[in-house]
Amino acid sequence: MFHGEVQTITGPEADRIRAELADVIRDLLLWAAGQDHGGGAARDGGAAEEGEAA
Repeated sequence: MFHGEVQTITGPEADRIRAELADVIRDLLLWAAGQDHGGGAARDGGAAEEGEAA
């Protein structure tokens, strides 16, 4: 179970954090899209990639 506290921020600090989050989400989406191009093979070492012996 997670318990936390939310602190609302506004103004320039909120804009900066929102922009950073947008950059991170974009990078993650691009990374995830690249993971689909291996024909289903995991690129984290979990499964043999194309052309490698299992």
